[in-house]
Amino acid sequence: MKAKTSSIISALFGLLIITVGIMNIARGNDAGFGAFLLLVSLLYFSPVTNAVEKKVGFKIHWIF
Repeated sequence: MKAKTSSIISALFGLLIITVGIMNIARGNDAGFGAFLLLVSLLYFSPVTNAVEKKVGFKIHWIF
């Protein structure tokens, strides 16, 4: 149960970061930072985290 709850919380956090990244790109504040946020936000989704762990060899921990 804890793993499922942490996956949901991390996915919601990832969606929040995606939203902030898109807002940065759309408003023209800093498109480079917005693109960076979009890339970083992918790390909070379970399939991407698993793929990175297999490729790089270390695990990116969940928020909780």
